[in-house]
Amino acid sequence: MRYPTLQQSLRINREIAPGAVEKVIDIGAQRKTDFLMDVYPDKHHHLFEPVSTYHPDLEKNYQDAGIEYTLHKKALSNVDGMLYLHNTSVDGSGRVTHSHIKQEREDDLDFLVNIEEIETRRLDSIMSRESLGDLSYIIKLDVDGVEEKIIEGGQDVIGGASFVVI
Repeated sequence: MRYPTLQQSLRINREIAPGAVEKVIDIGAQRKTDFLMDVYPDKHHHLFEPVSTYHPDLEKNYQDAGIEYTLHKKALSNVDGMLYLHNTSVDGSGRVTHSHIKQEREDDLDFLVNIEEIETRRLDSIMSRESLGDLSYIIKLDVDGVEEKIIEGGQDVIGGASFVVI
C-alpha cells in the first residue's frame, strides 16, 4: 500500500477546501521550502530564519518564484531576548548545514563554523491569532530540535492554525 506524500496531501486538501489556507508560516525556512512553495505559491509566506548566511538565497528563491513573503530574521523560542546561534557544517564542507540555539557560547562544539548573537522571540510576541485569522494559516516547523520551545512560546498562534507540520 502506498500513502500520499505531505505535498500530495496538502494539494488534495487545497482542492477540497481551497480557502482553508490564506497564509503560510514557515519556521526554519533555511533556503526555501519546496513543498510549501509548490502548493501555496499564491499565498503570503512568513519566513522565519535566523541564520544570516541563508538570507540571500532565501530572498532570491522567493523573489524568483514570484511568491509574496516577509522574512523574519529572528530565532523563535520560548523567551524574548538574546541567545547564541551556533552554525555548524556537519558534512565537512565549511558551508552551514545546521544551527543550534544555546544560552551560552560553546566554542568547542563539533563542526563549528561560527557563533552569532541573535534576537529570539516568542511566536506569540511577533504574531497574533486574531491578525492572522483563526484557522486560515498553515505552520511548518523544522528547527533541528527546538520545536518544543517554539511550541511553548507560540501556543496561541499555533492553536489557531488550520494545519501544523512538524
